Amino acid sequence: MAITNYSELQTSITKWLSRTGDTNLIALYPDFITLAEAKFNRGLRTRNMETSTSLTPTAGVCTLPTDYLELRRIYIDTDTPMELEYLTPENFYLKYPILTNDGVSPSRYYTIEGASILLSEETTSNDIKILYYQKIPALSVSNTTNWLLTAHPDLYLAESLAEAYDVIKNEALAQKWLNKAMLIGQQLFDSDRRGKYSGSVMRVIAA
Repeated sequence: MAITNYSELQTSITKWLSRTGDTNLIALYPDFITLAEAKFNRGLRTRNMETSTSLTPTAGVCTLPTDYLELRRIYIDTDTPMELEYLTPENFYLKYPILTNDGVSPSRYYTIEGASILLSEETTSNDIKILYYQKIPALSVSNTTNWLLTAHPDLYLAESLAEAYDVIKNEALAQKWLNKAMLIGQQLFDSDRRGKYSGSVMRVIAA
């Protein structure tokens, strides 16, 4: 059968496990899917996970989006966008123990602490534009599908079955499906990389 949404994924899990009457196991399906998504968010980084947004700084601090995973680019959103340079928190505070406040100099540096971006100039008035990897939208009764399930239902199924067989204590099948999920994930990464860089020769541009 097709696997196009949350319900159909759970139905397929039941069929592949051949444990239709095991209500205790079926009750764990949402957990299996959640655990699979946690692994996806830790390991996958594809173009479909990229998104951009604007952040408004307050006293030199911007709050990261709740679906933030990893930063790709950050710059001040002006007529001539200025890329910001990253400093580790340790070096940031060594260089800027007190945030500058001259009202003229724009931020040049940033660091990340917890769920916040800290800027080296607290009076930066322009929005900060970021390109980042966002979490895969979690499947649920109210959010029945997402881009990953639509494009790669086999990855969702394989990872969910690996979690299921781990609970059943069938190590051989758990490992089999885990290996399959890892292979699909690698194929997804390779396909995404080809799609991103195909069409022209990559060149290194001198700074």
